Amino acid sequence: LKLAAGCVKDRLYVMLEGDWGKLTRPEAQARIIFVYDHLIGVNPKLDARVLLPGPKAWLAPHLTDIEAFISSSSESPALESWNASRTALSLPVVARMECEGLPCAGRTRAS
Repeated sequence: LKLAAGCVKDRLYVMLEGDWGKLTRPEAQARIIFVYDHLIGVNPKLDARVLLPGPKAWLAPHLTDIEAFISSSSESPALESWNASRTALSLPVVARMECEGLPCAGRTRAS
């Protein structure tokens, strides 16, 4: 999360994955709060938005302001699939910004 927060200008979308169907409400809340707690220490002014898993959640058709997908190289196939789905809906494709555990300082920052 710290790495991703350092790679954006002012807005960070965080997709939470996994099967949430078996979580209790306190467990689900704890996962969401974990994200915000960690990001506030990195940049208190960061506009962090948590996306919950669900059908077509990765497609995120309502998110037209996404510019980059911060990922490791192993996640490229997921982004290609995501972009194909977004193109089919006439949404803009999203660039991939590779962050292999290195600080993003000096890189072009996404929003």
